[in-house]
Amino acid sequence: MTLGTGPLTLPFAFAQAGLLLGGVFLGICATLGYITATFVIETLVLANTALFEDAEQSLLSEEIVEDDGTPIVDKLSDKELSGLRTTIRTKRGDKAFKIRERMELGGLGRRFLPAGVWQLLYACLFLYTFGCLCVYSVALTTSIEDLLPFEDLQVGGITVRKHPAVVLSLAVVIFRLGFADMQKLRSLQSIIMMVRVVALISMLLGACWLTALRTGDLASEGAEKPNAWVWQGIPLVDTDGLPSLFANAVLAFMVHHSLPGLLAPLEDQLQAPKVISTAYGIAYVIYLILGVTALGAFGAAVPQLYNTAFTALPTPVPQLLCGYPLLILAIYPIVSITFRNNMLDILGLAPPSSDGPVQTKDVLSTALATLPPVFVAYLTSDVQALVGVFAGYFGLSLFLLVPG
Repeated sequence: MTLGTGPLTLPFAFAQAGLLLGGVFLGICATLGYITATFVIETLVLANTALFEDAEQSLLSEEIVEDDGTPIVDKLSDKELSGLRTTIRTKRGDKAFKIRERMELGGLGRRFLPAGVWQLLYACLFLYTFGCLCVYSVALTTSIEDLLPFEDLQVGGITVRKHPAVVLSLAVVIFRLGFADMQKLRSLQSIIMMVRVVALISMLLGACWLTALRTGDLASEGAEKPNAWVWQGIPLVDTDGLPSLFANAVLAFMVHHSLPGLLAPLEDQLQAPKVISTAYGIAYVIYLILGVTALGAFGAAVPQLYNTAFTALPTPVPQLLCGYPLLILAIYPIVSITFRNNMLDILGLAPPSSDGPVQTKDVLSTALATLPPVFVAYLTSDVQALVGVFAGYFGLSLFLLVPG
């Protein structure tokens, strides 16, 4: 939760809503996120229990037979058969209620929700994932442009504008990564994740350093917000910032669509609620510290992308933090491949095979999953507007409404 775009966008939301209101409201969102996440876990268990019952019925009908070859299920009354199944569940509860098969959120909706509703779930899932990819693309293009030491280039008498050139280059790279076998890049992803942790710690320490260096309040560094409770230049309560805070909180705590994959490797599945609650608790504390240090250092003048706020730090820290969103390339292919495979699944088509030849449907679906978000980054750099629309509406549906 803390290694995505949350550390980049949530400090700005804190600056809009204020430190006290932001801390309280973020805690409420984290609590609601945990509660609805347990709903998803229960649904996942029920779906796997249904698979267990199907296998159990097949076993009783085909495998367990009498000496004369008659299935035992044919010789038992309904009451006896019910008692046998109850005995199996009582003695082997760890087997009956075990998550064996990974089922995505869309698949759970198709199994349990009525027609029309599960299609709506898929639509929300697609649009939320598309929004996440748009936020990633904007963060990537903004950071790359800030790192490049030029605006436009003259090549053979032709002016090459920086923004279109960056967007086009990013589109080519991301489209190619859409065909990558991510299983072979796990070691690289682990290294990138560690670098992201270092970058997060650097932002925390950098904000603390800037807070310690400044004297007086922050009124001269960032305009005090009207009609808000402000203390020494630090916004404490501003209800006008609630929409921004809510959308960013949903983006930060919305991991419900990833729960099947997160729980799959868990050996002791009875610990799943504890693991999820611990993750939410740690994420909340980290985000709260991030908000406190951000407002202590910059007051209301926190930029939309927090990593661009550290230009006053000694070289090369600002440059390294400015390049922090580049590490999103570690998760961008994962999200885009999941987006593409979900689109193919709802159309009844098989996902691309890493061993087989690339087919036309593979190229078209990968282009549809990877290129439109980059085009959005060409049109706008307002990352908070994207967060507000896609996380505030479609993310909210996956965060609260669908699990409920």
